[in-house]
Amino acid sequence: MIRLRPTHLKPIFALPRGLIDPVVGLSMGQTTEELATRFDIGRAAMDAFAQESHRRLARAQANGPLGAELVPLYAGDHCLERDDGVRPDTSLEQLARLSPVFDRTHGRVTAGNSAQVSDGAACMLL
Repeated sequence: MIRLRPTHLKPIFALPRGLIDPVVGLSMGQTTEELATRFDIGRAAMDAFAQESHRRLARAQANGPLGAELVPLYAGDHCLERDDGVRPDTSLEQLARLSPVFDRTHGRVTAGNSAQVSDGAACMLL
């Protein structure tokens, strides 16, 4: 039997700390809201960019430069063959229906036009 000491639980609670910039005290989403305001980037432009980004990645995975570089990752009986956050069939109408997350009244950042938490995840075998 493995007994967990409190120190074993630290990685679980590290995610929220990792998503906040310690210098300014803002999360990545809050920073995005600030930058969108400062540079006058509207919600429609953010949604359009997100939609095209998903389409480009889907094309690259299917028959582009990424196709040959992707290899399956096995964890027990589970096999992960592709990034499951790609939504190539999303529409601007679907994106427009999503509510802002960080500034619920005037915000622009939604679950559809922001990066998923695993956006920087990678696996390398040395």
